Amino acid sequence: MKLPVALFLSAAVIGTAGAQTPPQKPNTTPIPPTTELQLPSPPLPGEVGTNPITADEAAMIGLRLQPNVTVALSQAAAARAQVQIATAGLLPTATATSQLNWLFNLNSRNNGSTSSSQASWASTVSAKQLVFDFEKTMDQVREARATAKAAAYNLSAVQSNLVFQVKGQYYTVVENLQLVGVYESEVKSTQDQLNLIIAQLTAGLGLPSDVVSATANLANATSSLVQARETYLLSRVSLAALIGVDPRTPLVLANSSEPANDSTDLN
Repeated sequence: MKLPVALFLSAAVIGTAGAQTPPQKPNTTPIPPTTELQLPSPPLPGEVGTNPITADEAAMIGLRLQPNVTVALSQAAAARAQVQIATAGLLPTATATSQLNWLFNLNSRNNGSTSSSQASWASTVSAKQLVFDFEKTMDQVREARATAKAAAYNLSAVQSNLVFQVKGQYYTVVENLQLVGVYESEVKSTQDQLNLIIAQLTAGLGLPSDVVSATANLANATSSLVQARETYLLSRVSLAALIGVDPRTPLVLANSSEPANDSTDLN
């Protein structure tokens, strides 16, 4: 009874192996080369960045070059144009038309030819004035004026927010630059301290552990200086993006300050 079962199983395995699909060839199509990225050229020497700028000058540059301000200006101008279009429906309109008709006849005969001409002129003038349309046109004018007022407020908000952001980022860059100077002084101080300890060790007055500690302090100060320089460069790039210039522009910041607010003014 066991022999037929073994034969049946072997036949099933052979049949299954014969039903397998042949392996597919891998896709060997070559990948096209990636086009090289063309970056814009660096800023010209005459552009922003050659002369020191104050916070107010940076804000003015941002108001002139920032795309968000340009968009808000265009929206406000378009809203004012819609007011004029809506108001035109309340004004009278006049239409003038003129027509000139000229008729020329030429008769030719054996004994000669005759000609005649006739001209006529007609002009019409029509005028229209809106009298009553259930306040439809006035509602359109009110809507257009409200939209224009909202666009003007939006423009003012965009400009104010940009000035606030630019000045805040400006003083952040100034602060980060001052921190770079602080960490540079710290690196110089720790380097001098390390040199002093090495000299003491050479003279037999110091310990090797003091050299190790001074070397570690110098490494920590150098790491802090690298981080401070990175933070300063990133903040300067953010300032350039805010005012709408090339982020690679080497901005030079001048000494600037804001007027003190009157603490007694509660408005």
